[in-house]
Amino acid sequence: MKKLEELKYDTIKMIMMLRDFDFLNKVNAQLKSYSAPKFMEGVRPIRENVSFEQILEEQNYKPISYQEFRRQAEPLGDEPIDELLNVTCK
Repeated sequence: MKKLEELKYDTIKMIMMLRDFDFLNKVNAQLKSYSAPKFMEGVRPIRENVSFEQILEEQNYKPISYQEFRRQAEPLGDEPIDELLNVTCK
């Protein structure tokens, strides 16, 4: 699979060889009308050489102890998860 930059370069080379004005005009109109999907606005490049610990620190992650988890889960009781999901998802 080609890398993005290679694909861009190959596409540019093909466009430069075109001699059909009408076809090139259609390609131009298509490219102008293109807009990336909205979710792409939130996509960020993958960072390299970042450790798990750095990510946790940047996200201000604070784990809780098992005892704290049990204290917070106590109000839920011992009901099966299916029953809890049926109540909360309705």
